[in-house]
Amino acid sequence: MSAKRRPERPTMPRRVASGRFAKLSVHQRPLLEVSQADHLEKIFGILANGTRLRILHFLLRSPDAGVTEITEALGMKISAVSNQLQKLADLGIVATTREGQTIRYRIIDPCVPELLEIGWCLAEDSEPHRQGVSPRTVGKANRR
Repeated sequence: MSAKRRPERPTMPRRVASGRFAKLSVHQRPLLEVSQADHLEKIFGILANGTRLRILHFLLRSPDAGVTEITEALGMKISAVSNQLQKLADLGIVATTREGQTIRYRIIDPCVPELLEIGWCLAEDSEPHRQGVSPRTVGKANRR
């Protein structure tokens, strides 16, 4: 006879070390409302840009960087980088600090590092598919 599983009860957010509340996992949340899905689509749309992803990765590696530092590292024009930084700031992903004439940027959304990590993981996992090789085949080859 199989034991009955109790339905999982949604847990209440708990306070984490930063003093903020931990967010519910995707599995614990109710189904997305249309407005929530639209907002999520906007966020993914902003993040679905190679230049912005490179800027975010640079800011993770070099917090509080100025536009000049970012442009030099990425090999881009100041106007192009500034435009992309503004889009990230408008969405609340990055914030600025002024030091004299220099404006410094930093990532303020705590989800961004994890999201980039997951995105990178997905990209690496999809690499065999782009080369026409099944990940299962790769896994079997590595176990031998």
